[in-house]
Amino acid sequence: MHCDKDFSPSHHSESGADQSIIMFDDIQQIEIKQDHLNIKSVTINRNQIHLVVEYGGGCETHEFKLYGFSGLARGIFPTEAKLYLSHNANGDLCKVLIREELVFDLTPLGILAVQQGYHGNTIILKVHAPGETTPCAPEPAYQITDGCIPC
Repeated sequence: MHCDKDFSPSHHSESGADQSIIMFDDIQQIEIKQDHLNIKSVTINRNQIHLVVEYGGGCETHEFKLYGFSGLARGIFPTEAKLYLSHNANGDLCKVLIREELVFDLTPLGILAVQQGYHGNTIILKVHAPGETTPCAPEPAYQITDGCIPC
């Protein structure tokens, strides 16, 4: 897994976020599907995280979810949040290389950060591809300003 900084996606989501980040307290209570993919780029645009991914497939519908651990890392500056991308290939054995932009709404993370007192802070997002223990680099920054989430 790696991230390419200078990658330009082949298509762009005009309708906004496809779905919201799912916050969790206990990793044992969620199921993160770990079918292989490569994260090509990670960018933040206001309250949205854009992930350009590549994976093999073409015969089945692939499902993606983004999970965020609600225990924001304290005692480090800037604050860090661990995010985990879930990929369910639904048994797709086809080999077409698919490149797709996934867009997730970060509002639940922003609300949690404000509730925990992270006003005016930058939160570094440590995005993990399915099955990876090392986060994607570079790690994007999500800005919490004036006690509210970016708008």
